[in-house]
Amino acid sequence: MYNEVKNIKNELINLLSRIIASIDFPEDVEELNYSEIEEILNNIIIKIKRILSQANQSNILRQGIKVALLGAVNVGKSSLFNKLLNLERAIVTNIPGTTRDVIQESVIINDLNINLSDTAGLRDINLADEVEKIGINLSNDEIQNADLVLFVLDLTSDISEDDLTTYQKIKDKPHVIVFSKMDLVDKKNLDDIIKIKLSKLKNEKENSYIAISTTNDMNIDELKSMIFDMVTNSINSFNEIEYVTNIRQQNCFFEALKSCELAMDGVKKQQLQDLISIDIKGALLKLEEITGESINEDVLNNIFEKFCIGK
Repeated sequence: MYNEVKNIKNELINLLSRIIASIDFPEDVEELNYSEIEEILNNIIIKIKRILSQANQSNILRQGIKVALLGAVNVGKSSLFNKLLNLERAIVTNIPGTTRDVIQESVIINDLNINLSDTAGLRDINLADEVEKIGINLSNDEIQNADLVLFVLDLTSDISEDDLTTYQKIKDKPHVIVFSKMDLVDKKNLDDIIKIKLSKLKNEKENSYIAISTTNDMNIDELKSMIFDMVTNSINSFNEIEYVTNIRQQNCFFEALKSCELAMDGVKKQQLQDLISIDIKGALLKLEEITGESINEDVLNNIFEKFCIGK
């Protein structure tokens, strides 16, 4: 990361030096074209955005991937939750609405930290009591916050309106449809049953699904592999992420990006280059907080080294 920051700093220092030199020594240094400034700033903005993107990905890896189990009441979410954890963490009964709150635990899958959430069964909120309504609302919040959703459907039950509503909420997020209770279905009919259910979801092209049984551990390990693959595939260059080590550094990059974007806005409006240089210097000051190196002397040295001032 240090080398990347140093390269960005050097590009900004060269740009700022040229602008300042043309302002202070107009007889010796020609003013940069706005198109040249725009090209340089655009390249820098792309680099900073890439660093911030990697920082966000590294945060996810450090803090854990948020995986939420969603589905109607009694489809087997809590049984699957316990199976993924290898412990009896959630209470499992045949009574609808047993899980009233969001239960959260961490589990390691292939060295990846997963923050797993078992949510209240999603059904018509008008049919739920006051406590269950709170749980259903919390479940909806989990949909928004999850990095990956495990949408659990019961192979032995028809697709309900609540299932359709839930699917519409999660279909554009990274998700896996988990068909539960496969031990209760004739294996010869399994593929046909799944096809029918996918057609009722109005998405026959859905390909992120798996059938499991928590009773006899069928496809549990395969599901864990799917979770790992989906999460790591969504993170670019999973094995090559360069970590931004703390939030302070990330904030510095974010502020530097904002300054560069303000400078870019000034360029597009063809503001005075003196004003544009203020935002460029602002970006440099934020990067200076990361490297601990002063920019003022660098800019002055760069002006006199690269331009024949007073010669």
